[in-house]
Amino acid sequence: MKMIQLLSKLTPEQARRHVIIKDINRGRVGNEVSLSLNLGGYIVPLDVIEPGATVLKVDKDQINNVIQDLKGAIHRGAFDSMFVIMIRQFEQLSNPITS
Repeated sequence: MKMIQLLSKLTPEQARRHVIIKDINRGRVGNEVSLSLNLGGYIVPLDVIEPGATVLKVDKDQINNVIQDLKGAIHRGAFDSMFVIMIRQFEQLSNPITS
């Protein structure tokens, strides 16, 4: 089954368990890290934190605290409304177009 089809069958509660926090600047030199939330390879919008945001820039010395805060927010359901939107989009993408 294709990834989008699998993602389209998730509930928001299930999506919480599949979200990955990624450092999208891995390997770059500097004091800032760019974090994103990913669900099945798709970026989760961070509208809960700031409307329109997809990346959270964090100082390296704060990364562990921020990751723990993000995990807590995900676990508490802070991103569930965004997961619902994403799951609906996955459902639309997984349905064949008929004429």
